[in-house]
Amino acid sequence: MSKEYLDGWLKSDATREDSIMLKRLYIDIFGNLVDGVLFSQIMYWHTPVKGGGPRLRIEREGHLWLAKNYDDWKEECRIPAGTARDSLRRMENLGIVIKRVWHFGQRKVPHYRIDPERFQMLVNAVEDGTIDKVRQQLLDAAKQRKKEAKTRKKVSDGSQQIPQTTSKCRQPTDISVGSQQMQMLAANTCIRGLPTDAIYTETTNTETTTETTPSSLSPSTTESIDSASPPPVVVAADVEMIKSEVQKLHLTPQRQADLLAKGATYALAVAWAAQGPGIKNPGGLAMTLLKGDGPPEQLIQVATVALELGITDRQKAEDQLNRRAFAEMEASRRESADELTEPPELLAESKNDMVSHLPVSSETSGQSADQAGNGLDYKPGGGPFSMRDIWQIVDGSLSLQLNKSTYELWVRGTRAVSFTDGVLTLRARSGMARDELARRFDHSIKLQIGKLTQEEVRLCYIADTPGAIPRGIGVPGSIGLAYTNTEGQEQRGLLGPQ
Repeated sequence: MSKEYLDGWLKSDATREDSIMLKRLYIDIFGNLVDGVLFSQIMYWHTPVKGGGPRLRIEREGHLWLAKNYDDWKEECRIPAGTARDSLRRMENLGIVIKRVWHFGQRKVPHYRIDPERFQMLVNAVEDGTIDKVRQQLLDAAKQRKKEAKTRKKVSDGSQQIPQTTSKCRQPTDISVGSQQMQMLAANTCIRGLPTDAIYTETTNTETTTETTPSSLSPSTTESIDSASPPPVVVAADVEMIKSEVQKLHLTPQRQADLLAKGATYALAVAWAAQGPGIKNPGGLAMTLLKGDGPPEQLIQVATVALELGITDRQKAEDQLNRRAFAEMEASRRESADELTEPPELLAESKNDMVSHLPVSSETSGQSADQAGNGLDYKPGGGPFSMRDIWQIVDGSLSLQLNKSTYELWVRGTRAVSFTDGVLTLRARSGMARDELARRFDHSIKLQIGKLTQEEVRLCYIADTPGAIPRGIGVPGSIGLAYTNTEGQEQRGLLGPQ
Protein backbone atom coordinates (compact mmCIF):
# COMPACT_ATOMS: atom_id res chain seq x y z
CA MET A 1 0.00 0.00 0.00
CA SER A 2 2.80 2.41 0.90
CA LYS A 3 4.66 1.67 -2.35
CA GLU A 4 1.52 2.30 -4.38
CA TYR A 5 1.00 5.59 -2.54
CA LEU A 6 4.59 6.65 -3.29
CA ASP A 7 4.29 5.68 -6.96
CA GLY A 8 1.05 7.62 -7.27
CA TRP A 9 2.57 10.62 -5.58
CA LEU A 10 5.56 10.67 -7.91
CA LYS A 11 3.34 10.40 -10.98
CA SER A 12 1.15 13.31 -9.91
CA ASP A 13 3.90 15.48 -8.39
CA ALA A 14 4.72 17.18 -11.70
CA THR A 15 1.18 18.59 -11.86
CA ARG A 16 1.12 19.96 -8.33
CA GLU A 17 0.96 23.74 -7.97
CA ASP A 18 2.39 24.09 -4.46
CA SER A 19 6.03 23.83 -5.58
CA ILE A 20 8.75 26.45 -5.24
CA MET A 21 11.11 26.57 -8.21
CA LEU A 22 14.55 27.22 -6.71
CA LYS A 23 17.56 27.94 -8.91
CA ARG A 24 21.05 27.27 -7.61
CA LEU A 25 22.00 30.65 -9.08
CA TYR A 26 19.85 32.45 -6.48
CA ILE A 27 21.57 30.59 -3.66
CA ASP A 28 24.95 31.55 -5.12
CA ILE A 29 23.93 35.22 -5.34
CA PHE A 30 23.00 35.51 -1.66
CA GLY A 31 25.30 32.85 -0.22
CA ASN A 32 22.55 31.14 1.79
CA LEU A 33 19.51 28.96 1.19
CA VAL A 34 16.85 31.07 2.96
CA ASP A 35 17.52 34.19 0.88
CA GLY A 36 17.56 32.05 -2.26
CA VAL A 37 14.14 30.55 -1.46
CA LEU A 38 12.56 33.92 -0.64
CA PHE A 39 14.04 35.54 -3.74
CA SER A 40 12.72 32.67 -5.87
CA GLN A 41 9.22 33.46 -4.64
CA ILE A 42 9.68 37.16 -5.42
CA MET A 43 10.86 36.21 -8.91
CA TYR A 44 7.77 34.04 -9.34
CA TRP A 45 5.54 37.06 -8.74
CA HIS A 46 7.48 38.99 -11.38
CA THR A 47 6.86 36.34 -14.08
CA PRO A 48 3.94 36.80 -16.52
CA VAL A 49 0.79 34.70 -16.38
CA LYS A 50 -0.01 32.14 -19.09
CA GLY A 51 -1.85 34.72 -21.18
CA GLY A 52 1.25 36.92 -21.27
CA GLY A 53 -0.01 39.66 -18.95
CA PRO A 54 1.76 40.72 -15.75
CA ARG A 55 1.15 38.76 -12.56
CA LEU A 56 1.66 41.93 -10.51
CA ARG A 57 -1.17 44.46 -10.43
CA ILE A 58 0.08 47.37 -8.32
CA GLU A 59 1.63 50.13 -10.42
CA ARG A 60 3.44 53.06 -8.79
CA GLU A 61 6.33 55.29 -9.88
CA GLY A 62 6.15 53.70 -13.32
CA HIS A 63 6.84 50.16 -12.03
CA LEU A 64 4.86 47.10 -10.93
CA TRP A 65 5.17 46.22 -7.24
CA LEU A 66 4.60 43.18 -5.01
CA ALA A 67 2.76 44.01 -1.75
CA LYS A 68 3.50 41.53 1.06
CA ASN A 69 3.51 41.69 4.84
CA TYR A 70 6.22 39.71 6.60
CA ASP A 71 3.62 37.23 7.89
CA ASP A 72 2.51 36.46 4.32
CA TRP A 73 5.82 34.77 3.53
CA LYS A 74 5.11 32.05 6.11
CA GLU A 75 2.03 31.01 4.13
CA GLU A 76 3.76 31.17 0.75
CA CYS A 77 7.16 29.60 1.38
CA ARG A 78 7.19 28.62 5.09
CA ILE A 79 9.66 31.31 6.11
CA PRO A 80 8.80 32.90 9.51
CA ALA A 81 8.13 36.64 9.65
CA GLY A 82 11.32 37.50 11.55
CA THR A 83 13.50 35.47 9.21
CA ALA A 84 11.77 37.01 6.18
CA ARG A 85 12.39 40.51 7.55
CA ASP A 86 16.13 39.84 7.96
CA SER A 87 16.34 38.21 4.53
CA LEU A 88 14.61 41.12 2.79
CA ARG A 89 16.85 43.58 4.57
CA ARG A 90 19.90 41.79 3.16
CA MET A 91 18.37 41.96 -0.32
CA GLU A 92 17.81 45.70 0.11
CA ASN A 93 21.42 46.18 1.21
CA LEU A 94 22.59 44.37 -1.91
CA GLY A 95 20.34 46.64 -3.98
CA ILE A 96 18.73 43.73 -5.82
CA VAL A 97 15.34 44.43 -4.21
CA ILE A 98 13.85 47.92 -3.89
CA LYS A 99 11.41 48.52 -1.04
CA ARG A 100 8.71 51.13 -0.49
CA VAL A 101 6.00 51.31 2.18
CA TRP A 102 2.56 52.43 1.00
CA HIS A 103 -1.03 52.03 2.11
CA PHE A 104 -2.64 48.88 0.78
CA GLY A 105 -6.24 48.54 1.88
CA GLN A 106 -6.51 50.02 5.36
CA ARG A 107 -2.89 49.68 6.50
CA LYS A 108 0.69 50.29 5.45
CA VAL A 109 2.28 47.36 3.64
CA PRO A 110 5.84 46.88 2.30
CA HIS A 111 6.02 46.89 -1.51
CA TYR A 112 8.90 45.29 -3.41
CA ARG A 113 10.30 45.16 -6.91
CA ILE A 114 13.53 43.82 -8.43
CA ASP A 115 16.23 46.18 -9.68
CA PRO A 116 17.07 44.66 -13.08
CA GLU A 117 20.49 46.31 -13.39
CA ARG A 118 21.68 45.18 -9.95
CA PHE A 119 20.28 41.70 -10.69
CA GLN A 120 22.32 41.49 -13.90
CA MET A 121 25.43 42.75 -12.13
CA LEU A 122 25.15 40.03 -9.46
CA VAL A 123 24.46 37.32 -12.04
CA ASN A 124 27.59 38.44 -13.90
CA ALA A 125 29.54 38.27 -10.63
CA VAL A 126 28.40 34.67 -10.09
CA GLU A 127 29.45 33.74 -13.61
CA ASP A 128 32.81 35.52 -13.23
CA GLY A 129 33.50 33.91 -9.86
CA THR A 130 33.68 37.26 -8.03
CA ILE A 131 30.30 37.10 -6.26
CA ASP A 132 31.74 36.74 -2.73
CA LYS A 133 33.87 39.87 -3.14
CA VAL A 134 31.11 41.89 -4.82
CA ARG A 135 28.52 40.84 -2.24
CA GLN A 136 30.76 41.86 0.65
CA GLN A 137 31.55 45.23 -0.95
CA LEU A 138 27.85 46.00 -1.38
CA LEU A 139 27.03 44.98 2.19
CA ASP A 140 29.94 47.06 3.55
CA ALA A 141 28.78 50.07 1.52
CA ALA A 142 25.24 49.71 2.89
CA LYS A 143 26.57 49.48 6.43
CA GLN A 144 28.62 52.64 5.90
CA ARG A 145 25.59 54.52 4.55
CA LYS A 146 23.52 53.56 7.59
CA LYS A 147 26.31 54.62 9.92
CA GLU A 148 26.60 58.01 8.22
CA ALA A 149 22.82 58.48 8.28
CA LYS A 150 22.69 57.63 12.00
CA THR A 151 25.46 60.12 12.75
CA ARG A 152 23.73 62.87 10.76
CA LYS A 153 20.45 62.20 12.59
CA LYS A 154 22.13 62.42 16.00
CA VAL A 155 23.75 65.72 15.09
CA SER A 156 20.66 67.22 13.46
CA ASP A 157 18.27 66.48 16.35
CA GLY A 158 20.81 67.54 18.98
CA SER A 159 20.86 64.16 20.72
CA GLN A 160 24.61 63.67 20.35
CA GLN A 161 26.41 64.36 23.60
CA ILE A 162 29.19 66.91 23.38
CA PRO A 163 32.03 66.92 25.90
CA GLN A 164 32.45 70.45 27.22
CA THR A 165 35.97 71.63 27.99
CA THR A 166 35.83 75.09 29.50
CA SER A 167 37.89 77.31 31.71
CA LYS A 168 37.10 80.49 33.56
CA CYS A 169 38.64 83.74 32.43
CA ARG A 170 41.23 85.38 34.69
CA GLN A 171 40.07 88.73 36.04
CA PRO A 172 42.22 91.87 36.00
CA THR A 173 43.53 93.28 39.24
CA ASP A 174 42.28 96.76 38.40
CA ILE A 175 38.50 96.20 38.40
CA SER A 176 37.69 99.73 37.21
CA VAL A 177 39.90 99.36 34.12
CA GLY A 178 38.36 95.96 33.33
CA SER A 179 34.82 97.28 33.68
CA GLN A 180 35.56 100.27 31.46
CA GLN A 181 37.02 98.06 28.71
CA MET A 182 34.09 95.64 28.94
CA GLN A 183 31.62 98.49 28.41
CA MET A 184 33.57 99.76 25.39
CA LEU A 185 33.70 96.27 23.86
CA ALA A 186 29.99 95.79 24.44
CA ALA A 187 29.19 99.13 22.83
CA ASN A 188 31.21 98.26 19.72
CA THR A 189 29.78 94.75 19.27
CA CYS A 190 26.21 95.21 20.49
CA ILE A 191 23.63 93.17 18.58
CA ARG A 192 19.96 94.07 18.51
CA GLY A 193 18.05 91.84 20.87
CA LEU A 194 21.11 90.85 22.96
CA PRO A 195 22.09 92.32 26.34
CA THR A 196 25.22 94.47 26.17
CA ASP A 197 26.89 92.54 28.98
CA ALA A 198 26.57 89.20 27.14
CA ILE A 199 29.85 89.51 25.26
CA TYR A 200 32.29 86.59 25.55
CA THR A 201 35.84 86.27 24.33
CA GLU A 202 38.40 83.49 24.06
CA THR A 203 41.20 83.28 26.61
CA THR A 204 44.82 82.31 26.09
CA ASN A 205 47.19 80.49 28.41
CA THR A 206 49.22 83.67 29.04
CA GLU A 207 49.24 84.73 32.69
CA THR A 208 48.07 88.28 33.50
CA THR A 209 49.99 90.44 35.99
CA THR A 210 49.04 93.62 37.83
CA GLU A 211 51.20 95.66 35.45
CA THR A 212 49.52 94.29 32.28
CA THR A 213 45.96 94.88 31.20
CA PRO A 214 44.48 91.71 29.58
CA SER A 215 43.54 92.00 25.90
CA SER A 216 40.36 89.95 26.30
CA LEU A 217 38.00 90.00 29.25
CA SER A 218 34.91 88.05 30.26
CA PRO A 219 32.42 88.33 33.11
CA SER A 220 33.33 86.14 36.05
CA THR A 221 30.09 84.16 35.73
CA THR A 222 30.81 83.22 32.12
CA GLU A 223 32.77 80.30 30.70
CA SER A 224 34.75 80.59 27.47
CA ILE A 225 36.26 78.10 25.05
CA ASP A 226 39.95 77.24 25.43
CA SER A 227 42.18 78.34 22.58
CA ALA A 228 45.90 78.40 21.95
CA SER A 229 45.58 81.28 19.50
CA PRO A 230 44.74 84.95 20.07
CA PRO A 231 41.03 85.80 20.13
CA PRO A 232 39.50 86.78 16.79
CA VAL A 233 38.80 90.40 16.00
CA VAL A 234 35.07 91.10 16.20
CA VAL A 235 34.12 93.69 13.58
CA ALA A 236 30.83 95.38 14.41
CA ALA A 237 29.89 95.94 10.76
CA ASP A 238 30.38 92.27 9.89
CA VAL A 239 28.44 91.15 12.96
CA GLU A 240 25.53 93.40 12.02
CA MET A 241 25.55 92.00 8.48
CA ILE A 242 25.41 88.33 9.49
CA LYS A 243 22.96 88.92 12.35
CA SER A 244 19.98 87.67 10.35
CA GLU A 245 21.75 84.39 9.48
CA VAL A 246 22.71 83.72 13.11
CA GLN A 247 19.18 84.49 14.34
CA LYS A 248 17.84 81.70 12.09
CA LEU A 249 19.49 79.23 14.48
CA HIS A 250 17.14 80.32 17.32
CA LEU A 251 19.90 80.28 19.93
CA THR A 252 19.71 81.82 23.36
CA PRO A 253 21.37 85.26 23.72
CA GLN A 254 24.29 83.69 25.58
CA ARG A 255 24.92 81.07 22.90
CA GLN A 256 24.60 83.66 20.13
CA ALA A 257 27.27 85.70 21.86
CA ASP A 258 29.50 82.61 22.25
CA LEU A 259 29.19 81.96 18.53
CA LEU A 260 29.84 85.56 17.49
CA ALA A 261 32.89 85.75 19.75
CA LYS A 262 34.56 83.33 17.32
CA GLY A 263 34.41 85.99 14.62
CA ALA A 264 31.93 86.86 11.88
CA THR A 265 33.50 84.50 9.31
CA TYR A 266 33.38 81.51 11.65
CA ALA A 267 29.84 82.33 12.84
CA LEU A 268 28.52 82.67 9.28
CA ALA A 269 30.08 79.34 8.27
CA VAL A 270 28.48 77.63 11.28
CA ALA A 271 25.10 79.21 10.50
CA TRP A 272 25.24 77.91 6.93
CA ALA A 273 26.41 74.45 7.98
CA ALA A 274 23.61 74.11 10.54
CA GLN A 275 20.84 74.90 8.06
CA GLY A 276 19.66 72.59 5.33
CA PRO A 277 17.17 69.88 4.33
CA GLY A 278 16.53 67.28 7.00
CA ILE A 279 18.11 69.27 9.86
CA LYS A 280 15.48 69.46 12.59
CA ASN A 281 17.57 71.17 15.25
CA PRO A 282 19.87 73.77 13.64
CA GLY A 283 20.71 75.30 17.01
CA GLY A 284 21.87 71.96 18.39
CA LEU A 285 23.99 71.30 15.31
CA ALA A 286 25.50 74.79 15.57
CA MET A 287 26.55 74.14 19.17
CA THR A 288 27.96 70.76 18.15
CA LEU A 289 30.11 72.45 15.52
CA LEU A 290 31.13 75.22 17.93
CA LYS A 291 32.22 72.81 20.66
CA GLY A 292 33.67 70.26 18.23
CA ASP A 293 35.77 70.51 15.08
CA GLY A 294 33.92 73.50 13.67
CA PRO A 295 32.35 73.93 10.23
CA PRO A 296 33.94 72.45 7.08
CA GLU A 297 36.99 74.34 5.85
CA GLN A 298 35.27 74.87 2.49
CA LEU A 299 32.42 76.79 4.18
CA ILE A 300 34.89 78.98 6.06
CA GLN A 301 36.46 79.91 2.72
CA VAL A 302 33.03 80.67 1.26
CA ALA A 303 32.12 82.79 4.32
CA THR A 304 35.39 84.73 3.96
CA VAL A 305 34.51 85.57 0.36
CA ALA A 306 30.96 86.54 1.39
CA LEU A 307 32.21 89.05 3.97
CA GLU A 308 34.67 90.48 1.45
CA LEU A 309 31.78 91.04 -0.95
CA GLY A 310 29.48 92.31 1.80
CA ILE A 311 26.81 89.64 1.17
CA THR A 312 25.25 86.71 3.01
CA ASP A 313 24.07 84.83 -0.09
CA ARG A 314 25.86 81.48 0.12
CA GLN A 315 25.32 80.56 -3.53
CA LYS A 316 26.79 83.82 -4.84
CA ALA A 317 29.77 83.46 -2.53
CA GLU A 318 30.36 79.88 -3.69
CA ASP A 319 30.20 80.99 -7.32
CA GLN A 320 32.75 83.72 -6.67
CA LEU A 321 35.05 81.28 -4.84
CA ASN A 322 34.84 78.84 -7.76
CA ARG A 323 35.69 81.63 -10.20
CA ARG A 324 38.73 82.58 -8.15
CA ALA A 325 39.85 78.95 -7.96
CA PHE A 326 39.51 78.60 -11.70
CA ALA A 327 41.36 81.87 -12.32
CA GLU A 328 44.24 80.68 -10.14
CA MET A 329 44.26 77.33 -11.92
CA GLU A 330 44.25 79.04 -15.32
CA ALA A 331 47.06 81.39 -14.30
CA SER A 332 49.11 78.45 -13.04
CA ARG A 333 48.50 76.62 -16.29
CA ARG A 334 49.65 79.61 -18.34
CA GLU A 335 52.78 80.00 -16.23
CA SER A 336 53.58 76.32 -16.71
CA ALA A 337 52.91 76.58 -20.44
CA ASP A 338 55.34 79.51 -20.76
CA GLU A 339 58.13 77.36 -19.31
CA LEU A 340 57.51 74.39 -21.59
CA THR A 341 59.76 73.53 -24.48
CA GLU A 342 57.69 70.54 -25.63
CA PRO A 343 54.20 70.49 -27.16
CA PRO A 344 51.45 70.36 -24.50
CA GLU A 345 50.09 67.04 -25.72
CA LEU A 346 53.34 65.29 -24.75
CA LEU A 347 52.81 66.15 -21.10
CA ALA A 348 49.88 63.80 -20.56
CA GLU A 349 50.91 60.68 -18.70
CA SER A 350 48.59 58.50 -20.74
CA LYS A 351 45.70 58.66 -23.14
CA ASN A 352 43.21 58.02 -20.34
CA ASP A 353 44.62 60.89 -18.27
CA MET A 354 44.10 63.48 -21.00
CA VAL A 355 40.58 64.29 -19.86
CA SER A 356 41.80 65.24 -16.38
CA HIS A 357 43.94 68.12 -17.72
CA LEU A 358 42.81 71.56 -18.70
CA PRO A 359 41.98 71.88 -22.41
CA VAL A 360 44.80 72.35 -24.92
CA SER A 361 44.54 73.88 -28.36
CA SER A 362 42.11 72.14 -30.69
CA GLU A 363 44.74 72.42 -33.42
CA THR A 364 47.00 69.96 -31.62
CA SER A 365 47.59 67.06 -33.98
CA GLY A 366 48.09 64.54 -31.19
CA GLN A 367 44.77 65.25 -29.48
CA SER A 368 43.25 62.10 -27.99
CA ALA A 369 39.96 60.57 -29.04
CA ASP A 370 38.39 61.42 -25.69
CA GLN A 371 38.97 65.15 -26.30
CA ALA A 372 38.29 65.48 -30.02
CA GLY A 373 34.78 66.74 -30.67
CA ASN A 374 33.43 65.62 -27.30
CA GLY A 375 31.75 68.94 -26.47
CA LEU A 376 33.60 69.46 -23.18
CA ASP A 377 35.00 72.80 -24.39
CA TYR A 378 31.48 74.24 -24.50
CA LYS A 379 31.05 77.18 -22.10
CA PRO A 380 27.42 77.47 -20.88
CA GLY A 381 25.98 80.94 -21.34
CA GLY A 382 29.30 82.21 -22.68
CA GLY A 383 30.71 82.10 -19.15
CA PRO A 384 34.32 81.54 -18.10
CA PHE A 385 33.99 77.80 -17.43
CA SER A 386 33.91 74.98 -19.96
CA MET A 387 32.06 71.76 -19.10
CA ARG A 388 35.45 70.13 -18.46
CA ASP A 389 36.33 72.90 -15.98
CA ILE A 390 32.93 72.63 -14.32
CA TRP A 391 33.34 68.91 -13.65
CA GLN A 392 36.81 69.53 -12.18
CA ILE A 393 35.33 72.14 -9.83
CA VAL A 394 32.46 69.83 -8.79
CA ASP A 395 34.88 66.93 -8.27
CA GLY A 396 37.01 69.12 -6.02
CA SER A 397 33.93 70.24 -4.11
CA LEU A 398 32.86 66.63 -3.54
CA SER A 399 36.32 65.78 -2.21
CA LEU A 400 35.80 68.45 0.48
CA GLN A 401 32.16 67.65 1.26
CA LEU A 402 32.46 63.85 1.57
CA ASN A 403 34.53 61.96 4.10
CA LYS A 404 37.79 60.64 2.70
CA SER A 405 36.83 56.95 2.54
CA THR A 406 33.55 57.65 0.71
CA TYR A 407 35.23 59.91 -1.84
CA GLU A 408 38.10 57.49 -2.44
CA LEU A 409 35.76 54.50 -2.79
CA TRP A 410 33.10 55.91 -5.12
CA VAL A 411 34.04 59.28 -6.65
CA ARG A 412 37.80 59.54 -7.18
CA GLY A 413 38.83 58.86 -10.75
CA THR A 414 35.46 59.77 -12.30
CA ARG A 415 36.06 61.63 -15.57
CA ALA A 416 33.91 63.76 -17.84
CA VAL A 417 34.09 62.19 -21.31
CA SER A 418 31.51 64.08 -23.41
CA PHE A 419 28.82 66.76 -23.43
CA THR A 420 26.16 66.42 -26.14
CA ASP A 421 22.62 67.82 -26.38
CA GLY A 422 22.63 68.98 -22.76
CA VAL A 423 23.84 65.60 -21.41
CA LEU A 424 27.15 65.34 -19.55
CA THR A 425 28.57 61.81 -19.60
CA LEU A 426 30.73 60.80 -16.63
CA ARG A 427 32.87 57.68 -16.63
CA ALA A 428 33.39 55.97 -13.26
CA ARG A 429 36.16 53.53 -12.39
CA SER A 430 33.81 50.55 -12.06
CA GLY A 431 30.21 49.48 -12.39
CA MET A 432 29.72 49.66 -8.63
CA ALA A 433 31.13 53.19 -8.49
CA ARG A 434 28.81 54.17 -11.35
CA ASP A 435 25.81 52.75 -9.46
CA GLU A 436 26.70 54.66 -6.30
CA LEU A 437 27.15 57.90 -8.24
CA ALA A 438 23.69 57.47 -9.76
CA ARG A 439 22.04 56.44 -6.47
CA ARG A 440 23.70 58.63 -3.84
CA PHE A 441 25.36 61.61 -5.48
CA ASP A 442 23.29 62.37 -8.59
CA HIS A 443 21.19 65.10 -6.94
CA SER A 444 24.21 66.83 -5.38
CA ILE A 445 26.19 66.74 -8.64
CA LYS A 446 23.26 68.17 -10.63
CA LEU A 447 22.74 70.90 -8.03
CA GLN A 448 26.38 72.01 -8.10
CA ILE A 449 26.60 71.89 -11.89
CA GLY A 450 23.36 73.88 -12.13
CA LYS A 451 24.83 76.63 -9.96
CA LEU A 452 27.79 76.99 -12.31
CA THR A 453 25.95 76.65 -15.64
CA GLN A 454 22.62 78.34 -14.83
CA GLU A 455 20.99 75.87 -17.22
CA GLU A 456 19.65 72.33 -17.07
CA VAL A 457 22.29 69.64 -17.50
CA ARG A 458 21.36 65.96 -17.54
CA LEU A 459 23.79 63.27 -16.47
CA CYS A 460 24.72 59.87 -17.86
CA TYR A 461 27.00 57.51 -15.94
CA ILE A 462 29.13 54.86 -17.62
CA ALA A 463 31.95 52.68 -16.32
CA ASP A 464 35.30 51.30 -17.40
CA THR A 465 34.28 47.83 -16.19
CA PRO A 466 33.33 45.42 -19.01
CA GLY A 467 29.62 44.68 -18.91
CA ALA A 468 28.71 47.81 -16.96
CA ILE A 469 25.29 49.23 -17.83
CA PRO A 470 24.96 53.00 -18.39
CA ARG A 471 22.86 54.82 -15.78
CA GLY A 472 20.97 58.03 -16.41
CA ILE A 473 20.49 59.46 -19.89
CA GLY A 474 22.04 57.66 -22.88
CA VAL A 475 24.25 59.82 -25.08
CA PRO A 476 25.05 59.04 -28.73
CA GLY A 477 28.77 59.04 -29.17
CA SER A 478 29.60 58.14 -25.56
CA ILE A 479 32.41 55.69 -25.17
CA GLY A 480 31.90 52.94 -22.59
CA LEU A 481 31.23 49.24 -22.24
CA ALA A 482 27.72 47.87 -22.15
CA TYR A 483 25.54 44.90 -22.94
CA THR A 484 23.42 45.05 -26.07
CA ASN A 485 20.72 42.63 -27.11
CA THR A 486 20.67 41.64 -30.78
CA GLU A 487 18.00 39.20 -31.98
CA GLY A 488 17.70 37.63 -28.58
CA GLN A 489 21.45 37.08 -28.17
CA GLU A 490 23.35 38.99 -25.52
CA GLN A 491 26.53 40.56 -26.80
CA ARG A 492 29.20 42.62 -25.10
CA GLY A 493 30.60 45.60 -26.94
CA LEU A 494 31.26 49.31 -27.04
CA LEU A 495 28.52 51.81 -26.34
CA GLY A 496 29.30 54.01 -29.33
CA PRO A 497 27.31 56.08 -31.81
CA GLN A 498 23.84 54.65 -32.40
